[in-house]
Amino acid sequence: MMYFRKTTLITLCCSLVLVLMLSSCTDRKKAAKDLVSAGIQELEKGNSEAAKKCFEDALAKDPKLPQAWFYLGSTRYNMDKSVYKQALTDLSKAIALDTNYADAYATRGQIKFYLDDKNGACEDFRKAESLGKPNMNDKTRFCP
Repeated sequence: MMYFRKTTLITLCCSLVLVLMLSSCTDRKKAAKDLVSAGIQELEKGNSEAAKKCFEDALAKDPKLPQAWFYLGSTRYNMDKSVYKQALTDLSKAIALDTNYADAYATRGQIKFYLDDKNGACEDFRKAESLGKPNMNDKTRFCP
């Protein structure tokens, strides 16, 4: 009987720890999504620096959130030409996490175009188009 109580107590303790760990993980993911939403609101107000900070904070909470990588890369791209390569890296991380992220392909293609990687740009434009991104024909019609 004593063995049964110990086993039950250990099982209950382990279950409680697991529940706490999962709820903490869920809270971090929700907080990250909330920070992305706050960053988007900052962008709408024209506050690029504040938006960038929100996206960076979101990634600190959940580095596997493709939307945070996309918005961080897009914000960097729109802020400063000197960080285009970092923006490319951010957008590539978004794509690695969500291979169907049409907006990430389109934006990455635009950066590649400005960096004079026309073939890479065309690949990304075509991929965005194949994923249903509208108006990509404006970009792909000039591709070889």
